[in-house]
Amino acid sequence: MIPTPQLPLRHLKPLALRLAFLDAFPADPVPDSEVPHLPDALTSVILSIDGRLANHPKTLLYNDTLEDAVKHVAAETRAEFDEHVRRFPRGLGDPLDRFRARIDGLSCGNCAHAARERSGLDARICCGDDDAVDAIAVEYAGHCIRQIKKACATAMDIASRYYGRFAPDTAYDVRIATQWLNEGDTVENFPRDIHAWGSADLEGTASVVALNLKPKQFDRKTYQSLLYILLHECICHAYQGSVDVTGRRAVIGNADVFGEGWMDFVTHLIFTQVLAHSGPFGAQWADALPEDPDCELRGSEIHLYRTDSERAGASAHLHRGTTAARNLQTAFNNTLPRRAADDAFLELSLKINGLPLTGPAREQLVTNVRAIFGSRRREDVEAAKQVLRDYLRGGMTKLFVDRCMGWFPSPARPANYWRPEVRPNR
Repeated sequence: MIPTPQLPLRHLKPLALRLAFLDAFPADPVPDSEVPHLPDALTSVILSIDGRLANHPKTLLYNDTLEDAVKHVAAETRAEFDEHVRRFPRGLGDPLDRFRARIDGLSCGNCAHAARERSGLDARICCGDDDAVDAIAVEYAGHCIRQIKKACATAMDIASRYYGRFAPDTAYDVRIATQWLNEGDTVENFPRDIHAWGSADLEGTASVVALNLKPKQFDRKTYQSLLYILLHECICHAYQGSVDVTGRRAVIGNADVFGEGWMDFVTHLIFTQVLAHSGPFGAQWADALPEDPDCELRGSEIHLYRTDSERAGASAHLHRGTTAARNLQTAFNNTLPRRAADDAFLELSLKINGLPLTGPAREQLVTNVRAIFGSRRREDVEAAKQVLRDYLRGGMTKLFVDRCMGWFPSPARPANYWRPEVRPNR
């Protein structure tokens, strides 16, 4: 099996140090301290670590193993840590011990062994001379970035179980890559102060979700956002059945009002269910979820930013997808008890996402569903109720889509929006 692309060694080193630092130090390590600039002081230490690593480009950054480089830099900065500890009355002994334990616990040999056991491939200690070979250890073990690997595994498992329960015919081989970004890189419709975002590549039955990040700008806010970023990619795109004009499975793009609007609304619903230990799986992921309570806040911030109707451009466009999803969810809530309504809404949404619809068809579906279930005219309300009753009676996703697509004649609607090469899910 060919490994997916992963972060090269020169980017893993600063990222591993930052992750160990963020993992060891809580957001407010001395909440009762009278010293107001503690976070700034701790940030200065991590910046010093980055600087020391960058100042040794021929040895630490490129030639040494990650284990040797990280431990060397951490040892050099211990005096700076100790200086900060002495400045604060309550001390930082426990976080410092955790940081040192994380650094001391790094073992490239153990990581390579674990990757060999899991993949059956000839994994080796990352050397930096062949990124494709190093990617085996990172994909199948990645102990130096274990926090990121844990978030990846959790997001994949959540998406797999939700699709397995509600849309079992939508099955794909999903893998996750990690890729680096330049410090000035940005992406449309995503907060500029979060230094990571996702993307997806679809081909046949394979889906590769990529976590793209900036190793030297990876901060606490980005760390807190990881689970939502990954969950969005896995829920919205990893099981996406959309097709291009030739009938081949393909991502529609960032302007996909269904995938980026409607399905992000679905992602946020699943995200809140998982964090609240509610929904169909209860506390299934209690031990795998981040302990930081601000993770929920970050996910909600990203969701609202992406679909903010007040912002010009893509966000206002994607808000149409969110509105369509909300209107449909409200219709289910007006018909069924809350738990059953959520399950019915999730089932229909996940199944539609797996259908072989073209981009224009997905957009037309959003337009029509938004209008059908948002109208207050008595005759429209009754007609919408009938569409919902027919769906609930038979559970036929394609019939629901056909009814909604045929609601309003439109030149934007393709004459044949079902690709004959692909059999749509029920």
